[in-house]
Amino acid sequence: MTELENPMKAAISEDLCKIFGEHAGDASHVEHVIITLQKGEERPDLSASGIEIISETKNMPLVTAKITAEGLEKLSEMENIVRIERDGGMSIPEG
Repeated sequence: MTELENPMKAAISEDLCKIFGEHAGDASHVEHVIITLQKGEERPDLSASGIEIISETKNMPLVTAKITAEGLEKLSEMENIVRIERDGGMSIPEG
């Protein structure tokens, strides 16, 4: 489902949907994600089964987390969540 099909629910990136689709039936599969919250709105309670918060920013509406398919489903139905996408790798350049 895309943002345009249901603008009231959080948009889920295509690659995240694809990865969880490839692991359908594996309830233990976990993905690292970035959750973009609605700016200026109250932060939702993200303490749900299948969601493990890694970090939250205070100056930007972003949360990083580890989630299962169950967590993704719960996040997609919460209010004040704009987007859910896979967290990419990060490295610090040497030098």
